[in-house]
Amino acid sequence: YWDYVGRIVEARGHKLQKYGFFKDVWRAIEDGVNLVVLKAPTGCGKTEAVSVPFIAGLAEKEPRWASLIYVLPTRSLAHSMRKRLASSLIAAGVRNSTVTLDYGELIIVKPYLEGDITVTTYDTLFYTAYGFRTYGHHVLLPIGKVALSLVIMDEVQLLQDTTWFTMKVLPWHIGCLLDLGAQVVVMTATMPPPLEE
Repeated sequence: YWDYVGRIVEARGHKLQKYGFFKDVWRAIEDGVNLVVLKAPTGCGKTEAVSVPFIAGLAEKEPRWASLIYVLPTRSLAHSMRKRLASSLIAAGVRNSTVTLDYGELIIVKPYLEGDITVTTYDTLFYTAYGFRTYGHHVLLPIGKVALSLVIMDEVQLLQDTTWFTMKVLPWHIGCLLDLGAQVVVMTATMPPPLEE
């Protein structure tokens, strides 16, 4: 995967730096480990480490998953990540693939987690996966797609609240995704102790 990472990083005007954790993450993902927890410092390429196996599958026309679902805590982070992943596809030479943004906005045409890559927020993933969204047309199709996807849950440390409620709910949701068959990556630079427990 280093070739793809190199193209993506160089397209952003940076020089490739090979961190050892990349190979560990790739090995775990390739071996089908259901839950991968990635703790690494900010700015060292966690996004590329976890997204490149999917992007490489698209580039080589042999995807292992139905989609890549990239989950973030805020809309502004989701907007930025959508642009970043779309640029990564172009740098990797992937054509005819879509990167959608779905965060529960009130528009008539909604992606409902459709697209080769979907960038969404935690709350939208929960509501959509379990069929709780009511505006527009929605059927329970997304849960099947989620079950066949690589789900990346990023910036989990930003989900903290004063009672740690979110940190109590998130493991239940991750367990449900794993029971369905999804492959889940949870990543952060600073893992909250309640979530790690």
